[in-house]
Amino acid sequence: MRKFFLIIILIFSASCFAESVPDWLKSPEKAFPTKEYIRAIGDGSSENVAKNAAIAQIALLFESKVEVINLALKQSSQIITEDKVSNSTNANLTQFAKISSTAEFFCLNFTEPYYNKKNNNFTILAYIKKSEVCNIYKARIEALLTSILAYKNYASGETEIFRSAQALQNATVLGNLCERYINTFSIIKPDVAKKYEDDLKMISSLASERANLKKHMTFSIQLLQEEVVYKQISSCIAKILEKQGYSYSLSNAKYNITVDIVCTEESYDAGQFVRPSLDILIVNTDGEGVYSYSKPFQRIGGKTMDQAYVRAVSKIKQDLEENFLAE
Repeated sequence: MRKFFLIIILIFSASCFAESVPDWLKSPEKAFPTKEYIRAIGDGSSENVAKNAAIAQIALLFESKVEVINLALKQSSQIITEDKVSNSTNANLTQFAKISSTAEFFCLNFTEPYYNKKNNNFTILAYIKKSEVCNIYKARIEALLTSILAYKNYASGETEIFRSAQALQNATVLGNLCERYINTFSIIKPDVAKKYEDDLKMISSLASERANLKKHMTFSIQLLQEEVVYKQISSCIAKILEKQGYSYSLSNAKYNITVDIVCTEESYDAGQFVRPSLDILIVNTDGEGVYSYSKPFQRIGGKTMDQAYVRAVSKIKQDLEENFLAE
C-alpha cells in the first residue's frame, strides 16, 4: 500500500513540475486560425532572438507571396507608349517593392514567450489580426492615392515641364509606398487586389510619363566661383543630372543651373576652418526660377586652409549627391 501511495505522489509531483506548454504552441491553428490571423513562430536563445525570428518568418511569407503577385501583374500589364497601348513584360516596368524583414507591419502582436528549460530555448508567436489591420491599410492607401492624383493632375496642368517632372517625381515616390501597401493588403485580404488594379496601372505609368518629359530638358551649369578647388562641384552636379536621366549641354540648354559657394574663413590655434554656404538656382530660358537649393554648413577644418577647403568641397559634394533634385 505504501508503495502504491509513493507512486501516486511521484506522478503527482512530476505533473506539478512539468512545463505547461501553451495552447498556441501545441495547436497554433486552433489558437490563431489562418482565416482570422497571419501568424509565425520563432525560436531562439533569448526572447528578442525568438521575436526577431518570428518577424522574419512573417516577412518571408509576405515576400514570397508578393513575388508571385508581381509576376502575375507584370505578365498582364499594359503600358502606354507615345503611339499605342501594348502588352509588355519589359524589365523596365516599375517593379513592385518587395516586403522585407525591415518592412512596416501594422497591428503586429506577440504571445508571451515560452521557455523550454530542457533545450534552454525561447519560442514566441507573432500574429496580425486581419480584421484590425485592414482598416489601417485601406486608410493609408486612400490617403496616398489622393496625394498621388493631386501631383499627377498638377503635372498635367503645368506648362513648365521642369515643375511638371518634379511633380511626377513626387507622385512616383508616394506611388512606390502605395504599391507596397496595396500588395501587403492584397495578401491579407485577397479580394481587394481587383479593386486597386487600375490604381496600380496608373502608378506604374508615372515613370514613363516623367521620362518623356525629360527628353525635352537640357541643362547647363554656371559656377560663379573661379577657384580651381570648386570645379569638382560642377562635375558632381553634371553626374547627378545624368544619373537622373537629364541631359547636360554647354549650349542651347533650356535650363541654366547657377551655383554660388561662399566660404567664411576662420583661424584658431586648433587649425584652419571654413564655413561654407551653398546656393543653387535653376532658371528657364524665360528667366523664370523653377528650382532652388540652399544649404549652410557647419565649420569644417584642417591643418591648413587648403586642406579645410578640400574637406569643405567634399562635404558639399556629399550633400548634393544625397539631396540635390531629390524628394
